[in-house]
Parts: sequence; structure tokens; C-alpha cells
Amino acid sequence: MRYEAAVETSLTFHTEQRGQRSPFPEPETVVIEYDGRRFVWHELGPNEEGEERWPVVTTMVDDPDDYAEERKATASFLSALSFSTRQRIRVVMTGGAGFKGEMDPPLLNTLRRSLVDHNYDAPAEVVAVADRSLKIVLGYYREGLNAATPFFGFLAFWNALDVACEDVDGRLSAWIRATAPGHAHLRGSDVAAPADWWVHLQNGWRNAVAHTIRDPDRAPNLDPDDLVVSQALGRDARLLEQLVQIRVRERWGDFAVWLRPRESSP
Repeated sequence: MRYEAAVETSLTFHTEQRGQRSPFPEPETVVIEYDGRRFVWHELGPNEEGEERWPVVTTMVDDPDDYAEERKATASFLSALSFSTRQRIRVVMTGGAGFKGEMDPPLLNTLRRSLVDHNYDAPAEVVAVADRSLKIVLGYYREGLNAATPFFGFLAFWNALDVACEDVDGRLSAWIRATAPGHAHLRGSDVAAPADWWVHLQNGWRNAVAHTIRDPDRAPNLDPDDLVVSQALGRDARLLEQLVQIRVRERWGDFAVWLRPRESSP
């Protein structure tokens, strides 16, 4: 038996070597290892009617009566891949497929609505430091990239950064106050920096997103239909995404998550 997950993403892979690469390599179906397990990234292409389809990620199931472990492993694999490529990967459909071999075409077929691709050299393996906190950070990071609005994207990146700073003296507030000023340019050169980064991000945005009704004497409520608010929040959500990347490298090293390349053919 096999577990299948159709994913909405612009991510595609190819295996052409640099010296022999065509200008626009065709996306391929590839096998990628992660955490001791093999995953097949199925590139489906258009169906018989010419309609484009999202890729499907599959992995073999050890126990056909209980594939919770494979579901968790697949989600963790997608989060590590999302972090290392900085691309959205959202699961849109899942299911079990009986009597399917590892490389057999998937049963799942979901139509694709976007034709923009980010084509990568297919890695042999996605490697992540074996740490439970890191995997939680990667999961929140992928949720942040997948969020349809800056409101929920900000909250997901905030949660990722909060977990990543759990070992810092003073936790998240101390780290933000020490680090954010040096990366103010990531918000844009024409945007004024706040007097206190923690107050700005935590009270101005995080609490406003997480708590809809607040004391009007302390802070106004956010209006999701206010374009100025959405743009400002989106700008700081992108800053948080960058800060998560920075904090992960600080805590777990430059190779906290990396893509091991395939061996070149002789």
C-alpha cells in the first residue's frame, strides 16, 4: 500500500546535469530521501483533456491498517522542503492507494490553476537536523508560506520564531529587540523603523491578529479590508519569514536543513 498527497505548489524538479542542461529543463518524477524514508515526487503533467495537474508525493506504507506515521512523515518532509526552497507547498488531497508500487502513477489527480514553475535540481535527499523543535518550526514556516492572507501568514511565522527562540535568555522578546534592528532594511528602505520592535510586532500585529477584540484605549482593532493595514502587515510578515531563516541558522547551524545533491554520472 502507498500513501499519496497531492500538493499545490510551483515547485518542480529535474535531474539534468549542469554541463548537459537544456535552457528550460523539463520537470521530472524523482525520488527524494528524507529522515530514512523514500518519497516519490510525481510530476503528472496534463491529463488526456489537456488540463494541468498538481504534483503528487507518495511514500510506501508499512501497515495498511494504520498509516498515521506515513502521513506525519510526509508532512514533515514537505515542511523541510518548503523551508529549504522557500516555496509554498500546500496539501490539497490525500489518500491511501492499495496495490501500488513505489513508482506507479498515483491515483490522485487534482487540477492545477497556476502555471508558474520554480524548477530545481532534484536533490537525492532532504537533510534536517534531528530535533523535534526544529521540525515544529519548519511546520509553522510552511504554514506561513501557505497562508492565503498576511494575517495568518504573520501568525504562523511568529509561532515558528517563538519556538526557535525557546532557548534564548529572555526568549522571543529579547531576541527580536537584539536582532530586528539590524534587518530593518528587509521591510523596505522607505519604511521607518519602530522605536521598539517588540512592542510593534507583538502588540501592534501579533496580538491584534490573535485577539480580534481589544481594549480600544490601548490599541485599535485591525480591519482586514483596509488595504494600508494589509500591506503593512504583509511587509512585516515577510520580515518575520526572513527572521525565522536567520534564527534557524543561528540555533541549528548553516546546514540545519539542506538538499544533498545527486551524484553526477561518470
